[in-house]
Amino acid sequence: MPSTARGAQRKSKPGSLKDYDDEYLVCREYLHAWDPLGSYRAKAEDGTGLLIEVVRCTRCTTVRERAIDDVFFEIVGNTYYYADGYPVQGGVGPRSGVRKEYHRRHPPIARDSVMPRNLR
Repeated sequence: MPSTARGAQRKSKPGSLKDYDDEYLVCREYLHAWDPLGSYRAKAEDGTGLLIEVVRCTRCTTVRERAIDDVFFEIVGNTYYYADGYPVQGGVGPRSGVRKEYHRRHPPIARDSVMPRNLR
C-alpha cells in the first residue's frame, strides 16, 4: 500500500528530526489526533469478513485503515497512508530522541502559563 497521502506533492524524506515539520514532531511525541471518517466492509484473503475503520490525523493528515474481524471484533491489522515528509530517512530512532527534539524547539515556560487556571 502507498506510504504517502494521495494528491500531495511528494517531498523528500527528512534526513533527521531537526529537519522535521513541527506538526509531525508533535504526532511522534504525543501520538496522532485521530478523527473518524467512517467505515466500510471488506473480505480478507481467506474470506473472513472485515470492518475497515478509516481515521485521519487532524495534525499531520496521516490516514489509518484499521481492519477488524466482523465476528469477534478483534483488530487484525492496520494500514497507514503517511503524509508527505512524515517518514524520516532511516527512521526516527528511540522515542527519547523525539522528545529531546520537541523540547529543544519548545523550551519549558512557567507552570502558571501552562496549567489551566482551575488546576493551579
